[in-house]
Amino acid sequence: MVSTLMPAPTAYESSRRLIAIGLNGDGSFARDNIESAIDFGYRAVHLTTVYSKEVVKAYYGKAASYSYWNGCSAGGKQGFKEVQMFPEDYDGVLAGAPAAWTPHLDGHQYWRNIFVNTLDTPRHITPTQFTVIKQEVLRQCDAVDGLVDGIISRPTRCTLDYNQFSCNTTSMSSIFNSTTCLSPDQLQTYITLRNDWHSEENGELLFPAHQLGTEEQWGTNSGGTPYGVTGNYFDYQVLNYTQYFPQAPSSNEPNVTIDGKLINKTQLEYLVRLGDQITADGTTAFNPNITGFVKSGRKLIHYHGGADGNIPTGSSLIYRDRLLKTMGDISDNYRFYEVPGLLHCTGGAGPISFGQAYAKPNALKGVGKSLYNNATYNIMYALMDWVENGTAPSYVVGAQYNDNDINHGVNLTRKICPYPQTAQYMAEMDPYDQASFFCA
Repeated sequence: MVSTLMPAPTAYESSRRLIAIGLNGDGSFARDNIESAIDFGYRAVHLTTVYSKEVVKAYYGKAASYSYWNGCSAGGKQGFKEVQMFPEDYDGVLAGAPAAWTPHLDGHQYWRNIFVNTLDTPRHITPTQFTVIKQEVLRQCDAVDGLVDGIISRPTRCTLDYNQFSCNTTSMSSIFNSTTCLSPDQLQTYITLRNDWHSEENGELLFPAHQLGTEEQWGTNSGGTPYGVTGNYFDYQVLNYTQYFPQAPSSNEPNVTIDGKLINKTQLEYLVRLGDQITADGTTAFNPNITGFVKSGRKLIHYHGGADGNIPTGSSLIYRDRLLKTMGDISDNYRFYEVPGLLHCTGGAGPISFGQAYAKPNALKGVGKSLYNNATYNIMYALMDWVENGTAPSYVVGAQYNDNDINHGVNLTRKICPYPQTAQYMAEMDPYDQASFFCA
């Protein structure tokens, strides 16, 4: 019998329900409750897996032949945690856009909203401006990959001309007008957000910036108000406060304090490092030592959207680098794919439908659903083929549907290449057909 304990379309949703019981819209589930913090970190998923296997065995009279995990965001982190702590749980793990480096991810969320794009200051950039900034970035960077198609496939190779964003130059782009262009203070805010977060004390890299082409999402994720759980992570899982702190309505009332005083940048860096020590074996899933998983021959496919404006793509690249530095050549067990144009887990412009977590049924427009259910077009099938038949995946073909609706037909197909390869266009061929691209 072949079984997926948490089938591809529902794995993340199953894990997500376990977490939502405790969250209640904030991070207070962990207040003065170490057991809940442990459940959130890893135990709930692990024990659900263990007990589910027993249920399957009892019902069918024998154990499942294979078990797979498919999750994105928090579900991606949970997949990482399974690989790192309980390698025997799953034969194959598909982990997307993992929220894995918790202290640094939450610290960056707090830093960019409270200290960089601060509300009610001359340097604050509005959501409307971020939308126009994205349009200008696309204008400057789209052609860098050799094809003007609305997809920035190589964001790291684009160098911006900041003068074209500025209200104070004669070279301002026609994309902007007098209300959307950036003042000198706002331009500095954008440049700061565009660059990685480094320690002001010693220059250490604390967290990577979002990639070019994600700016339209910054109005929500960097608009001046941190995501609600961010402060509570530091309050209850790092500082271990027992007092309840209501969620702050704006960045003018941030709720992370030390001895009753709002934290400054130096203290935020301190809390990030403290979080590394305290939650390394709990909420965080950034351990690059996966020896048990590799030695037992199990497989991990890791992907991240190149246009993710929520969890920066660079955080996955940092983990990949640390993983290969620690483990050496693990090409028999690990693949990483950067998906051009994919937002956070789903949506975007490009080959964004390839059978990943969050895939919708046809009745809900089918975004994320693969064009075909085979190992070439569906990344979950590719994982299963690798585990069960030993066929290592190369590229996966993603699709984008007209109007982002599978019922309206296919707009384009394109190869999603194993990192560091990217899809290269063969000139004068059909740019909407994956056959016109090769990985290199």
